Amino acid sequence: HKQQSSAQRNHTQIEIELEGDPHNPRHIFYMANGYFAQHKWADAVEWYGRTGDHPKANPHERWQAYCYMSLAYEQLGSLDLSMQAAWMVIDILPQYKEPYYRLGTIALLAGEPDKCIYWMGVGATKQEPPYFAFKNPMEYSYNTRAAMADAHFQKGEVRAALAAAQAAYSVSPT
Repeated sequence: HKQQSSAQRNHTQIEIELEGDPHNPRHIFYMANGYFAQHKWADAVEWYGRTGDHPKANPHERWQAYCYMSLAYEQLGSLDLSMQAAWMVIDILPQYKEPYYRLGTIALLAGEPDKCIYWMGVGATKQEPPYFAFKNPMEYSYNTRAAMADAHFQKGEVRAALAAAQAAYSVSPT
């Protein structure tokens, strides 16, 4: 959505689809994604909740909806609700990395570096989601290493922090 007009056009198209089939979980999920892309966090949370609660949504849509709900709650400044959404992700499909990385990031933001390190470690033991589920490649390469660098630094573990920061830098020197 580099232009507001394309975001609004897509939003209008999804609204039309929802008028024709208001209970289609895919349309509901796309509406949530549209709000997320426009940084309308509260609306995104509402629509991701509709996807996650939808009885006909497939598990991967529900899993992804709660992942994004966690991110949106973080943007709204609600770490508790962000954490609850991450736990809902684990309840749906616990074998994938994202919710554990979410818990690590939330712990870091809450000033709990030990928990950050723990959850990032748990996430590293899990699988990547299947190819058809959207995933942020930076989550696996840069973001986790940068969070680990910050967590170790907060604990005064300078060597571990430097090693994690160098690993993050090797992925993205900018």
